[in-house]
Amino acid sequence: MIRAMALRANLPLAPGTTPRLRPGDSDDVVRHRESSASVLADMARGLRTASVNARVVAGMYTRRLQFAGPRILQIRVPATCDHHCVFCISLSSESAERRSGTATFDYDRCLRLMDRASELGTLKFNLCSLGETLLFPKLKPLILHIRDASRGAAVIKLVTHGTAIADVGIDFFLENRTHFWLSLHGGDFETWHRIHRSDASDPRAQFDRLRRSIRALTSSRRCPVTLHNVVSVHNYDKLAGILDFALETGVRDLSFTAVRGFSKHMLGEPERARLRAELPALRRAMRKHGVRTNLGSFVLDLASEDGAGPRHWAKNGSGFYNTKRCYIGWLMTFVDVDGRIVPCCRGKELGNIDRDDFADVWHGPYAEFRRRSVSIASSGPPPGYDCEHCSHVGLNEKANRLVRF
Repeated sequence: MIRAMALRANLPLAPGTTPRLRPGDSDDVVRHRESSASVLADMARGLRTASVNARVVAGMYTRRLQFAGPRILQIRVPATCDHHCVFCISLSSESAERRSGTATFDYDRCLRLMDRASELGTLKFNLCSLGETLLFPKLKPLILHIRDASRGAAVIKLVTHGTAIADVGIDFFLENRTHFWLSLHGGDFETWHRIHRSDASDPRAQFDRLRRSIRALTSSRRCPVTLHNVVSVHNYDKLAGILDFALETGVRDLSFTAVRGFSKHMLGEPERARLRAELPALRRAMRKHGVRTNLGSFVLDLASEDGAGPRHWAKNGSGFYNTKRCYIGWLMTFVDVDGRIVPCCRGKELGNIDRDDFADVWHGPYAEFRRRSVSIASSGPPPGYDCEHCSHVGLNEKANRLVRF
């Protein structure tokens, strides 16, 4: 109904478009039409979001059926990187060719995937890379394609270190209401550069430019920013500076996780003990300033035996999934730079966009995964899945609270 009303009034539903104006319209009429267009567009997006959410939850209640596509689709795009972060995952596990993805990534197939996911009702698209997402040459047309395919309803989030935000265009991101998951790791230049090791000729100027870019995004209230921080021996004693940076730039969401897989950068027991003593005060300071954070769960991770976090499925029955269900098969899917479709970042391939239609994979191989994953408490993890070190416990905690039996 809202969409029909908007179309009859020549009002757009996608951001970045303008209503049709008539010759002789006064400034007041123009402002009224633009305001009406924005309100109706927001209503249409809200109704579509509510419809898709209801269908996703209905499928979760059945424990086997699905009435919509994945709520979130995350895709890795090929890109180089101008930073050399000391604990970058690509340094330890990926070849240069795989990081670039130039030998395997098919942009046209990627567009067809976005169209198919939008048809199925996907509401959120996360764009990431083993390089730097903002350096993907076709980032702008890809964002515009997703926006058009979803009629402006989808949320588009970029996983990035952020230093090229101004190069791509702040106005472009504001117009398209782009969300950012920004890897910061340090609130002052010295800590930031010690970890990021930027190629820039003047890294300090680059850091200052990053600060200004973030401030421009947050001040508009159109582009939510989360500052993500991997905590290591290089920055564990500088976390208060990250709060200062957030307050200075207007960011209200902070995320923390301990570095894993790099023994020389991991926190030892002395560092973890210091953090366990200091973080409660920092958490109170964040609450005082209205900054949302995961410091509560981060402190629990530090209390584990090796500081790498608890086992989320354990043979002794102490893990999260020993008593809860996994709903990731309804909520999320991942597409790697080589086209592999996997249900989670610690799962196995269920298809490939180079040879399979995404809808066929979603309604086919995914069905068996959903059946196994939702019964993980009684049957154990699906074969080939590392559920002990799951990265999506937070998402499943919300799903388990929502879907009660």
